[in-house]
Amino acid sequence: MDTIGIDLHTRESQLCRDHDDGTVAERRIATTRERFTAVLGARPRARMLLEASTESEWVARHLESLGHEVIVADPHLAPMDATRSRRTKADRRDARTLREACRLRADRPADRLSDARRHIRAELAVREALVRTRTRYIALAKALVRRDGPRVPARESHLIAQRIVALELSESLPAELLPAHHRAAFLGVVPGEYSSGEKRRIGRITKAGNARARYLLVEAGWRILRSKDSDTEALRAWALTIAARRGTRIAVVALARRLAGMLYAMWHAMWRDQRPYDATRRRLPRSRAA
Repeated sequence: MDTIGIDLHTRESQLCRDHDDGTVAERRIATTRERFTAVLGARPRARMLLEASTESEWVARHLESLGHEVIVADPHLAPMDATRSRRTKADRRDARTLREACRLRADRPADRLSDARRHIRAELAVREALVRTRTRYIALAKALVRRDGPRVPARESHLIAQRIVALELSESLPAELLPAHHRAAFLGVVPGEYSSGEKRRIGRITKAGNARARYLLVEAGWRILRSKDSDTEALRAWALTIAARRGTRIAVVALARRLAGMLYAMWHAMWRDQRPYDATRRRLPRSRAA
């Protein structure tokens, strides 16, 4: 049985193959399912060794589906690490080391998680990131409030916003804590500004951020403006008042910007209340001038 060492990386991986006749072949391939199938799919069953990493689990499962024996090894195992130079690191050398460890069976399989455990770990990682982000922003908000004198009581985190609103704040502080239209600016559906001195010039939309999301928002705006659906009557009426003053195209972009705000508010409510999307709980904006 052939032995193969695979040094995995995000974009490209190094393969080192040891044949039964003693010859060694090396090559570099893209780290994709298609390339692994093309290079190793039609080969006889082989024993493969790769180190535990972010990509190792899906690569191991794919290679096993091709009929190979795959070992995901502990990267800190001494026999595997002995031939590596601490001063020099090269993909070809690592692949050769893995191939040699595979041939000598000097490997120790790493703990491969089940789908359920991987899912739980992913959820915990996301939750930890969200908690850290929330804690950081709460600390920033409290610091900005203390700069003006008031202090925010140390209460539950979900009550911090209510405590801040109840305080006597300066005129500039609310704008600093809750900047207007940041979500729309992130998607590039806000007008650019070219101002200098006392002159203020408003130009075309910035088109910053994700082009696909911006395209979908504008297309949704066109769809709402042209439809006769009663569910979107309030939005359509609001956009038509803008169209009468400034033209249809500007009205559609304004509608796209409004939709971005609605989507953000909906997502925030779902996250806050820990509930799935419910189409029956939609709340359309009141008709008002842009």
